[in-house]
Amino acid sequence: MPPSKWQVAVLILISLLVGLSACQTTSAPAPTRTAASPLTAPPSQTAPSPNPTVAASTPTVTPAAVPTRTHYQLDVNLNYASGVLTVIERIDYTNNTGAALETLPLVIPPAQQAGVFSLISLIETPSQTTLPANFEQTTLTLDLPDPLMADETLSLNLIYTLQIPEGNHLLGRTDRQLLLTDWFPFIPPYRPNSGWLIEAPGPVGEYLAYPLADYDVRLKLSAPLEGLVVAASAPRLPDSMEGQHYTAENVRNVTFALSPYLIEYTHTVEDVTVKAYVFPNHTPLGQRAADLASEAWSLYETLYGDNPRQFLAVIEADLNDGMEYDGAFLLSENYFNTADETLQNYYELLIVHETAHQWFYAQVANDQAVEPWLDEAFATYSELLYLEATHPELTDWWWDYRVNAYQPSGWVDSTIYDHNRFRPYVNAVYLRGVQFLDALRQRIGDPAFFAVLRDFGQPSEDDAIRTAPDFFAIVSAHTQEDLSDLYAQFFQNIPD
Repeated sequence: MPPSKWQVAVLILISLLVGLSACQTTSAPAPTRTAASPLTAPPSQTAPSPNPTVAASTPTVTPAAVPTRTHYQLDVNLNYASGVLTVIERIDYTNNTGAALETLPLVIPPAQQAGVFSLISLIETPSQTTLPANFEQTTLTLDLPDPLMADETLSLNLIYTLQIPEGNHLLGRTDRQLLLTDWFPFIPPYRPNSGWLIEAPGPVGEYLAYPLADYDVRLKLSAPLEGLVVAASAPRLPDSMEGQHYTAENVRNVTFALSPYLIEYTHTVEDVTVKAYVFPNHTPLGQRAADLASEAWSLYETLYGDNPRQFLAVIEADLNDGMEYDGAFLLSENYFNTADETLQNYYELLIVHETAHQWFYAQVANDQAVEPWLDEAFATYSELLYLEATHPELTDWWWDYRVNAYQPSGWVDSTIYDHNRFRPYVNAVYLRGVQFLDALRQRIGDPAFFAVLRDFGQPSEDDAIRTAPDFFAIVSAHTQEDLSDLYAQFFQNIPD
């Protein structure tokens, strides 16, 4: 049920108090408005083109200044039985766009579905102004009381409720689990050449792009359920006295799965901890999931370079498929059901696949709506690289089982809007994508190919969204081969 009028009043008062005191309770700097240059024209909010022109990521490019990361503080009160969350969210944002801002967008993924997201209040500090806002699909455009100059900061204090819908949804609840994914308002990435990176949902694939940020989440259960397990994309802090406290720095999002039935397994190697959460009917696979993801992580650090993330949660979910997040991924029980005593099943392959997304999605971001191949093709090819390193006798099986059986067709650089059905989309982006990567490998040779993967797998200092031109520039830096015929075979937008 939505909160009553007196509850709303109390929550608004709490929001004001949080706005005044959060600088003392979090590691975020106190918001200030400092003197800056005269007002310039604000950047436009436009959809990025399929192949935006950006500076190539080559060793000769001088890196931009490291931006100040946005800080999110989320105080969550959850009634697990009803699926209702009341959230007090504070966002401390520094304007890193290089231009003055008269408006500021908030992307609100749960607003995609009617009846899920209800905004109670939104206040900007230090002015303590209630902001006028204009909703368009999943984006809330805020009219700022004063222009926010480059390098100035502000804070937003929001109070809202979420009614988690019933069903096997990424943001949903069933009779044995509640999933909190893409559940909070956030400020999207900004690209100097094309403005805010905000895409619309499509019939297939993912559409959200998150910048790196810092998170502080306090989760309190209003009606505690005995034995409830909270699987999170970050480790729980030991100071969690009342409720549960989680922090994560330099990540793209925070994700939770709650259930009284999940059973936890752990594998730790050096500084990296992998936790696997499975339902009781799959307990024999719990430790195996944690071990497998940990083994894949170690391999990818060798292939793609270091990853500062030190935590990964593998979560069995009431879903029809899998989904990656920063620090976690969900995997349908359908894939657990394919497991046998061998590596020749989707349970094994998709754990390896989703672990690779901690590089290609989490560490290096791309526009998942317009250029999904830049994470999905690489994560899929990582399955083959894992088998090459651990069970080379299975590589021919992998090509037949994972790729050739579907006789894939289509352009690798398809967008999520080019396909209305999932299988043709996967065939083009994932499977033709791995065919391209393998053809590139054969053409330029292993030393150059793996140097390309390593360079592409490491982020730029300014967390720039990687694009196809970035990848092609990295390839050109490692080979003198004329690849125009190869590109023409797989891409509709052929690089210069």
